[in-house]
Amino acid sequence: MSIATDSRHDITSTLTNLIIDSISSHSTLLDSYAVLHAAFISSFYRLPLNAVASYERRLASVEEKSTPNTTEVAEDLGKECSNLVVLFSELYNFQVISCILIYDIIHSLLADDLSGFRVELLLKLLQNSGQQLRQDDPT
Repeated sequence: MSIATDSRHDITSTLTNLIIDSISSHSTLLDSYAVLHAAFISSFYRLPLNAVASYERRLASVEEKSTPNTTEVAEDLGKECSNLVVLFSELYNFQVISCILIYDIIHSLLADDLSGFRVELLLKLLQNSGQQLRQDDPT
């Protein structure tokens, strides 16, 4: 592996960790904050580097960590999930991820008993990317 490849990997890993950690903070963030980060990730996605794979791995680890085992969701975890849902919806709007992943998120939110928290996440997701979902797959 060359030095240039190692430095790209280090920069990508560092940026990935910074963005995901800032988005998944335990406070409610403005949607525009997530939009800016999604635009930044989208610009990386357009580069001929394999930078998005790092984001996908990190988001998968965050998702596993933040999946609630109970129907009662802690307030901090709720804010973190809400912020990540906004990030996912904006990544979809910037065409970084496909509608298949968004539909999987919707199915997982509808799979168990609907709680107020799940409905809130579903509403936030559909408010941000519902129009684009209807255009991509009207069925």
